[in-house]
Amino acid sequence: MTKQEHGNIPSRVNILGSPVHPLLINFPTAFAWSAALADSAFVLTKDPFWRRAADWLVRAELATAAPATMTGLVDFLLIGKVRRHSIAWVHLLGMDFTFSLGVLNWRRRRSGRDGGHGGVLALSWLGALSISLFAYFGGRLAHVHGISVGKAD
Repeated sequence: MTKQEHGNIPSRVNILGSPVHPLLINFPTAFAWSAALADSAFVLTKDPFWRRAADWLVRAELATAAPATMTGLVDFLLIGKVRRHSIAWVHLLGMDFTFSLGVLNWRRRRSGRDGGHGGVLALSWLGALSISLFAYFGGRLAHVHGISVGKAD
């Protein structure tokens, strides 16, 4: 078991003392991976159901990423100890990059410019891998540095 660097530093955004950000990030992560799998199913089967499903999953990813992003940003801005960690910056900027990938994916789908579906397939997989990689750094903030764990007063 790893010793936490700071002990427990509660989140500034909580419900009944429990941090909200770690709860919310599960939704965009699940939608990102589901979109990548649905896009892959479309490429393999050519069944339009999978293309429509992937389109909706990317929308759901973005819709759920917005509140997850905002709650994480509040903690980043309001907890000084967070900003002192380089991995906090990697997590923040990496998730910004990941959100931008999702927006690009959605815009490309909306414009209908990807008739072959290869570009959005690549964007979906890149987004799923990216959200997982940068979520790892968020997990390190919580489990190694004690950020956003413990009950708020």
